Amino acid sequence: MAIRFIKNIWAMWTQLANKDVWMFADAGAPTNGTSGTGAGFAGPGSLYFNTTTGKAYINSNTKASPTWGIVTSA
Repeated sequence: MAIRFIKNIWAMWTQLANKDVWMFADAGAPTNGTSGTGAGFAGPGSLYFNTTTGKAYINSNTKASPTWGIVTSA
């Protein structure tokens, strides 16, 4: 579904959830790999926010083995 067809916030969240794209936060940097942060849960494009440093990370690998890369260092 193209973004222009999203009519409201609930439709947007449903679309993201259907693709296993999530946003979550915790203290500390995320860890990579099959037993790392979000493994089996956070698909590619998911965002993780480090509440200690304010840095944001994005998963650029698979849901089974997330690889977290820093997006910003605010």
